[in-house]
Amino acid sequence: MRLTTLLTGALVLGAQELPKQHTSITITATTVEPAIDNLNKKVFEETLFSRDDQIFHQLNGGINAGQHEGGGKSIEVRRFGFNLDHGGVGGGMKILVDNVQQNQTTQGHGQGYLGSLKSMSPELIQEANLINGPFSAEYGDFSGLGVVHIRQREALQDQFTVRMQGGSFNTQRGFFGFSPDWKNVDSVFAYEGSHSDGPFVKPLDYRRDNLTMNLTRRMSGLRSVGFRFNGGLNGFNSSGQIPLDLVNAGSLDRFGSIDPCEGGNMRAATAAGYFRQENKDGAVWKIDGFATRSLFDLYSNFTFFLNDPERGDAIQQHDSHLVQGANAQYLKPHKLAGSYSYFTAGANFHANQINV
Repeated sequence: MRLTTLLTGALVLGAQELPKQHTSITITATTVEPAIDNLNKKVFEETLFSRDDQIFHQLNGGINAGQHEGGGKSIEVRRFGFNLDHGGVGGGMKILVDNVQQNQTTQGHGQGYLGSLKSMSPELIQEANLINGPFSAEYGDFSGLGVVHIRQREALQDQFTVRMQGGSFNTQRGFFGFSPDWKNVDSVFAYEGSHSDGPFVKPLDYRRDNLTMNLTRRMSGLRSVGFRFNGGLNGFNSSGQIPLDLVNAGSLDRFGSIDPCEGGNMRAATAAGYFRQENKDGAVWKIDGFATRSLFDLYSNFTFFLNDPERGDAIQQHDSHLVQGANAQYLKPHKLAGSYSYFTAGANFHANQINV
């Protein structure tokens, strides 16, 4: 079990009147943080996505992210010349979606994991904040190379949204969104499904199914509560590593495979609740909590038939995560010596129960 508790506080002064705080119910970085790059939903609306690493490509923040094992496993993450491997190395780049951390610091593959982004649908992205610099006080540890905080929409612009795309290698992807017009409620229900066989001789059979739901109730002009759910299923085959001497000898195709059983599957779900209270004096309270359950199985073969000439040397790496977290933030505007200021204070809690 790993427990992390963080208390932060800040007071910022300015000569001009401060703008109104963001109306989202989700706690996000505020103007007290330096060097924040923001990308709004337009960037993601105008791009057709088939892989989760494309989300990072839109940020243009020195992040190099690439697929691994045909898109079914974690992406490889690098930033500013530092290799973060599968995105779970301590002191790396912290990734959050609606204040829920996506990085897993240890995982069945042994190198940490950033695979939960596969259950996020790009059409639901409202904005992405990229915070540069080491160890942002608001987000605590695990942010040596910055923080990426992705905030999802609380409702879609249209009541019904349908998006279809197709491509080479038997690739298809569809997004279906429903945002009902309910009084005092912002809501969205969405499903995303995709499939691809990839360019290899052994079909990748990559399949992804995501389900997302949000309900935000405006109880009054100054108070709102919200509930979010996100679940995803992900399965894939893998051609794995192959011996180059057999390829050079012409007995194995460059895009071939040896073990037909390599691949894996991932199942994950997150439920989160949010509360926001604005006082008449301008003070704002934000509180949220979440629970995540994830199961991951990876089947690999590194020595082929060296130890077992009959059945092969394939191994199963299993990972089970149960994660809980809570965040609280208080913002209070002040006028001090003729200047406007914000006082911010917050606390974070994060716990993992891991079976590797």
